[in-house]
Amino acid sequence: MRTKRSGEWVSRTPATKIKDLMSTYLETILATDSVQHAAGRMRAFEIGCLLVRDEEELVGMITDRDIALRVTALGKNARATAVSEVMSPGIICCNEDQDVEEIARMMEINQLHRLTLIDRDGHPTGIVTLGDLARNGFEDLAAHVLISVSQSVPAISGSPWLR
Repeated sequence: MRTKRSGEWVSRTPATKIKDLMSTYLETILATDSVQHAAGRMRAFEIGCLLVRDEEELVGMITDRDIALRVTALGKNARATAVSEVMSPGIICCNEDQDVEEIARMMEINQLHRLTLIDRDGHPTGIVTLGDLARNGFEDLAAHVLISVSQSVPAISGSPWLR
């Protein structure tokens, strides 16, 4: 059980480590592969993101949202567009031994819906999403982060929601 005190989330139970909630299933794709190939892999594995590598080094992440906003919405050719052109460069990582509250704060500060987890040697071991938090008893914390991340999005001119 967590409560919010002075703007901070405070645990009333022993801290839960993020490794207990994360998805250990990871898929990677080469930065030079096409966006169409990336979308096909996401569909085949029923996942929303792929870690992007250049040979063996991780260089970014591509999400279904990246594809929708940076390819489809702009009318780009998914067959001719390389993953490197539309991916989110760099990866913000966290340690698999960190507490859930620390991870939520990282997501909030960096305006992210998901983080890559790494082991002590720096190798990726999993992904944690806001959905993982919500499905595992941290609904209030996930909702707080989602609201915070969503508020940073600039309003769309003429949006019916702003009237």
